[in-house]
Amino acid sequence: MNTEKSAKRVHFIIMAFLYVLGLIIVIVFFVGWYYIYGLSSQMSKIQTESKYLNKEASQLSDLELRYNKIAADRNMIFESIPKDKDVSSFIADVEQTAKKHGLNTTESVVGDQKTNSKASKQELSQLVPKGDYYILPIKFTFSGSYGNFVALVSDTSKLRRIASITGFDIKKNDANTNGLSDAITGTVNLNIFVKR
Repeated sequence: MNTEKSAKRVHFIIMAFLYVLGLIIVIVFFVGWYYIYGLSSQMSKIQTESKYLNKEASQLSDLELRYNKIAADRNMIFESIPKDKDVSSFIADVEQTAKKHGLNTTESVVGDQKTNSKASKQELSQLVPKGDYYILPIKFTFSGSYGNFVALVSDTSKLRRIASITGFDIKKNDANTNGLSDAITGTVNLNIFVKR
């Protein structure tokens, strides 16, 4: 009988041990699964954030390259702006180009002063400050054919001094000037730039 009690006791201990062992295995499995699932979820989140940051870094790099190109272009243009306030050579270049295209220069106005191919100190006092440079408005009036006037406007952008065309006005001449059927009087408004 003692052996029977002893056997039952051993059987009970073994069964209790197996239940406890099974419970530990189940707990370890669930804890491990939760840990691995959580780790996997974090890894996925990190990969997504990493892709996003790499994309942002790539765009930032592109923006930096574009900024550097714009800054270089700005510096190149700014370095092309002369410090020389003598605009008479520019006026002479425009008038020479007009002559080349068969146009007569009827008037040159620097700022709001009429000029005769020379800019006086009074006219230069009309320089308009814009950041690191000045703008000086110049207006030219020509007479001749429409086609030649269009060619002049195109060639003005190719002159050695940087100039910006701000507007122009074209009026048909009623008189048949020198046999031209497309005779016009054209005005071109320009801005030239002077470095401070």
